[in-house]
Amino acid sequence: VAVMANQRGLSTPLGVEFAPPHRADRIAALLAGRERWSAADLPAIHTDTHLASAGPLLDHLAALTAPPAPVALTTEAAALRARLLAWDRRMDAD
Repeated sequence: VAVMANQRGLSTPLGVEFAPPHRADRIAALLAGRERWSAADLPAIHTDTHLASAGPLLDHLAALTAPPAPVALTTEAAALRARLLAWDRRMDAD
């Protein structure tokens, strides 16, 4: 399966600006999730807004207040942490 989402890859020698690989990685994961696809199925891939690459950041935020070395957060930081941890990792417009 070939996936191109303007990330570095085969076209690297031809360009200077590339998108980060998270979009291509997500498309590849979606395609691998099913054996058969039809043209009617493809809009779901084109409009997918899940940001899997947010995982490491959210994992780090979740661990901030966990033992053995909890971090004391300001009220504002704690509120922002809670808001981010409640995020569904979708980049939909508000």
